[in-house]
Amino acid sequence: MVKAPVNPDVMRWARESANLTVDEVTIKLKKSSEVIEAWEKGLDSPSYAQLEKLAYDVYKRPMAVFFFPHPPKEDDTKKSFRTIPEAEFNRLPSALIRQIRKARVKQENLYELCNGVNTSSEHLPIDMKDKVGHGLKELATSIREYLDISPK
Repeated sequence: MVKAPVNPDVMRWARESANLTVDEVTIKLKKSSEVIEAWEKGLDSPSYAQLEKLAYDVYKRPMAVFFFPHPPKEDDTKKSFRTIPEAEFNRLPSALIRQIRKARVKQENLYELCNGVNTSSEHLPIDMKDKVGHGLKELATSIREYLDISPK
């Protein structure tokens, strides 16, 4: 079995940035915690098939990132939740962390496409201020109407 020469620092970063524990990864990969820890310490490496499963199915990252010399610079998701205790942040589901990462990528793409200019003449937070406190369903309906978006 050919081993993938991955960067152990990137392996650890990918797990931590996905808000997963070693135990959670072991369950998803059906490997022991010693194997995962060995990969993250550089004592061993996954096979290419294992890396593919780890990258795409577990960490939801491109496979190429695991060969980078350093973990990529990325905004820390914890900054979005800076007012909650770290223990509470650690309880957030990894699926939510992935969605936050995806949203940030979309924000960056939109920012770049618009040359850093907010092209929206709408001021959603200001215009919806009087709707806050009327219930989530009513707020969602008001926002959809405001943005002219149909539910389906």
